[in-house]
Amino acid sequence: MIVFNLSKNASTCIKGLSCLLIILHHWFMQLQGAGYHNLFVSLISVRGGVTGVAIFFFLSSYGLTRSQMNHKDSLLAFVKKRIAKLLIPLVLTNIAWLAVAYHGEGSIDLTARVLNIYDLPDPVTWFCNVIIFCYCFFYVSFSVKTVWLKILCSWSLMVAFACVLTAIFPERPFYVHSLIAFPIGQMVALCQSRMSIWKLVLLILLVSIVTLGMVSIFMTDYWNRIFGNLFSCGVILCLMIAVSLLNANDRIKRFIPLSLKSMVLFMGTYSYEIYLCHNKYLFLIFLIGRYLWYPIVFLTVIIPSAIGLSVTCKSIVQKCRLLS
Repeated sequence: MIVFNLSKNASTCIKGLSCLLIILHHWFMQLQGAGYHNLFVSLISVRGGVTGVAIFFFLSSYGLTRSQMNHKDSLLAFVKKRIAKLLIPLVLTNIAWLAVAYHGEGSIDLTARVLNIYDLPDPVTWFCNVIIFCYCFFYVSFSVKTVWLKILCSWSLMVAFACVLTAIFPERPFYVHSLIAFPIGQMVALCQSRMSIWKLVLLILLVSIVTLGMVSIFMTDYWNRIFGNLFSCGVILCLMIAVSLLNANDRIKRFIPLSLKSMVLFMGTYSYEIYLCHNKYLFLIFLIGRYLWYPIVFLTVIIPSAIGLSVTCKSIVQKCRLLS
């Protein structure tokens, strides 16, 4: 029986590739606006971001579920871990960016922007706000006793959340298109040892179609919304099948060359910090009209900035632990 199983290293590699896909998406969108057009640029511009973020949601939910299945944290421990990993890097990058892009905001507005509450300093950081809500819903659903009730609770909360996001942000359908991957990740982690990959894929497909139908009722432009959600679901299912087949044939270690694997592992390790930094530098580059400089800036500025951000956050967490 071929089953789905994702190791920590494989998950980190996929995070690195997803991070690269999101970076290319934002860069190519700017290149298109500047008049650079070809098929590859157009394809990544349209679907690259949705694909990359959906994979991040899936991996985040999957990893969190497997971790909690081994050792369930108390509510306080759960919140502390999430705050350390999500909010500290986010606040630090917002402070750094607002120091550059300060326009005389009052103290209340400035505090709200630092905390990413409204008028986001960088539109890309919507992911950080949404994932915090997802973590809250996860803890609620995971507290339910039986596996199938956990799954039902998870999907129900996500449907409600998707409907609220659609009502508040009708012009941003990608919120919902990527969001469906979060309950899929939890479902896969809970059911992967119970059934083969093919039964699991069929289950996810059926649940997703029912869910998408329910969510899309509340959306304008119905069929485009259905297509966007099905696309994200399809990406996750293809990823699961590919990983399962590679594992079954013992080829996953040879599938990625060692040099490339080292690079994507590195990208995956610092993927969240790179995600937070990349769009701000991209914006500055395009302000001065240097459209093709971004790869150089990415290697020489963004990567060191992401590493520095990661080291700083770890130092802050360690000092807070000593004080407590």
